[in-house]
Amino acid sequence: MKINAIELLEDLQSRTLHQATIVRCFITRDDSDLCYKADSESWSVLECIAHLNCYYTFYLPLLREALSKSTPHKGVIVFKTGFLGNYFVRLMETESDKVKKMKAVPAMNPNHTILQRDELSLFIEYQSEFTALLNLCKAYDINAPTIPTVLSKWVTLSLGDTLRFIVAHNERHLLQAQNRLLTIPVMSSEKSVIA
Repeated sequence: MKINAIELLEDLQSRTLHQATIVRCFITRDDSDLCYKADSESWSVLECIAHLNCYYTFYLPLLREALSKSTPHKGVIVFKTGFLGNYFVRLMETESDKVKKMKAVPAMNPNHTILQRDELSLFIEYQSEFTALLNLCKAYDINAPTIPTVLSKWVTLSLGDTLRFIVAHNERHLLQAQNRLLTIPVMSSEKSVIA
């Protein structure tokens, strides 16, 4: 796929702003809703957000470093996705509001951890920083710098594919979190109001 880099970055910015709006809606929910799990292996809303925060903790410094070593471009830049980048982005895509099950990288798996609702505000902070980086990327060639992935420092993606992956990965797990809220039994919500 070839696309004008500025158009791609503006699309990613728009999607990122929408993701922050979704998480702001989660802030209005009760703690019991945010921590609800359908079973011991499924993730709660807070676990989905903590997982995304782990990815931001990993990728944001790498993105800043890549930009600090890049030189500004002149003229129109066409971004061309790489084979591996496209593969990872497609893995993250959802179908008909359903999330395909996958195993998380063990270091990024928040299941069975004690989490607080401040994961939500942390995510919004990371989104703000990520949006600023997307804006900064408009001045650079996003084909050139490569970023290591969480899988291995030897498995790398272009800056543009890394940005695409982060946004698609966020969309995947925010949909998972939204779907989790839909599975909360009515009695559970009533109890939290009464208590």
